[in-house]
Amino acid sequence: METFYGRICGKFWRQENPKSEREYYGLLVMMLDLHIRNVAYAEQPEDNFEDYLIRTAGVRNQVLFGEQGKPSSEADVINLWRNHWAVRIVQADSDRTFLTSDNPSMWFRADEGFGEVNLVLMPVTPYAYAVAFDRRVLDFRPGATTEADETWLTRFQVSHCVECIYTAERLSDEQLSIARQLFARKTNQPPTMDANHTWRMNLFRLPNFSFIVRKSLPLWL
Repeated sequence: METFYGRICGKFWRQENPKSEREYYGLLVMMLDLHIRNVAYAEQPEDNFEDYLIRTAGVRNQVLFGEQGKPSSEADVINLWRNHWAVRIVQADSDRTFLTSDNPSMWFRADEGFGEVNLVLMPVTPYAYAVAFDRRVLDFRPGATTEADETWLTRFQVSHCVECIYTAERLSDEQLSIARQLFARKTNQPPTMDANHTWRMNLFRLPNFSFIVRKSLPLWL
């Protein structure tokens, strides 16, 4: 998986997009996997594998499908992605770059919809974010990110990180001051696996990004 991700990131650095379904959905798998394998979820960071397997099962059931009576199969997941999910790339404005963190894959939920997670965002270069979204709930709006988008993304990355953020450029005094303020307000996350191995996701409510818009859902939802 890491070899695939290195290859696909090489395309982003060359300002190329994925060319096939395998590349797009392979990127989605990587975005989900980097989230659930992160040490932020680890009860015992030196041995996180058992909990990782529990979270993997959680993605295949609770996260993607919501509460349902039976576990989903691999075919169910593939059909869900093909029929209802999409992956796009959004670029930074030419005057700015994105920062990243030691926990870069961020999950969001709209106020209504299908499953527990409707949007996954992850920076793939200092100039591009991968955007995976449930097309039943959200639409993608092409175009560069706005200054407001980048402010939201910075705040979310600082809130989501374990210890560190990373930048491709030296921060200005103003940016450094803002980052310090965000870190000062950052609170320690509660344990995310309890004694019964129940998993509590790190999940953000969806703000008003310019590149993602909510769809009007049928009243019966």
